[in-house]
Amino acid sequence: MYLSVDIGYGFTKAVSDAGTQVSFPSAAAPAVTDPLGGVFKDGAGYRVRVSAIGGAEEKLVGDAALQSLAVQGFVAQQEKPQGLHDLLLLTAAYLCGAGTDAVAAGGNTDLAVGLPLSFYRAQKDALKERLSKLSAWVSVNFGRERYVSFGKVAVFPQGAGILVSLGSSLPKSGMVGVIDVGTYTTDFLLFEVRNGFPVPVPEACGSVEAGIHLVHRALAAAFERQTGAPLPARMHQQALERVRNGEEISYRGRVVNLAPAFARAKREAADAIASHVLAAWGDRTGFLSLVALAGGGALLFGEILAGYFPRAVQVPDPVFANALGYLTMLSG
Repeated sequence: MYLSVDIGYGFTKAVSDAGTQVSFPSAAAPAVTDPLGGVFKDGAGYRVRVSAIGGAEEKLVGDAALQSLAVQGFVAQQEKPQGLHDLLLLTAAYLCGAGTDAVAAGGNTDLAVGLPLSFYRAQKDALKERLSKLSAWVSVNFGRERYVSFGKVAVFPQGAGILVSLGSSLPKSGMVGVIDVGTYTTDFLLFEVRNGFPVPVPEACGSVEAGIHLVHRALAAAFERQTGAPLPARMHQQALERVRNGEEISYRGRVVNLAPAFARAKREAADAIASHVLAAWGDRTGFLSLVALAGGGALLFGEILAGYFPRAVQVPDPVFANALGYLTMLSG
């Protein structure tokens, strides 16, 4: 099978050639015994068991991990710890159907992954070699164990997959920009399309440490001003989603109004992203034939960002755009 996994600082997204798609927070925590014996199981998150040469371990992954005080995630613009990265990768692979009932030499799954632009050149070869050797018996939510390993491994720069996902919508010529807004970072790329083939403009490609976390931070500050208590980090995304959906947030029996802070934070975050990208693209901006907006942040900031760039459009599936593009490159 072909599998593409986009492990972001905030969320892990994966797609397979069978059409399976999964997404969950990039978080893990030690697994603990449920004292209620699963009476109130709600299906949120995963309990993952991984058995490899070094032994076996059980972890909570995704939403389940966010409820733990010992939750571990990624720190923005820092190299992702191998242990957490590979746990998320194996979990995503299992959920997409990868693996066999017996040890398979060479692996039965071809894998595509991405790296942030800041790390791509320096780390792509080492990551490819490491993942080519990665293998383990994996079980999720007490399901049947499967042996997960990989055959061909391809590593692509984050953001490039978005361009490929455009398919026939990609102009045959001209300048095309890509803005991929994630939880902690925004990658931006500029391409000159020549005879239908995109050629990157290296000095106009890069990353900025700005994304959805700026809204998290603003909401947390507003929450503390109104309540006098900090908003736990594990609840940042939940608070954002509740405010965005127009749902109430209550603390100690009192409704906390975060809507004004949310609207202001969206504008400020989008402004910060746009100003950085505009500075990098310079006078090329006016000649752009298309600007593709993607990532989870495109759903949050897309309308505001579109006001800064000519012919800016949100790609059809912004959250999975990178992973879908990787899959096309891998299987093509």
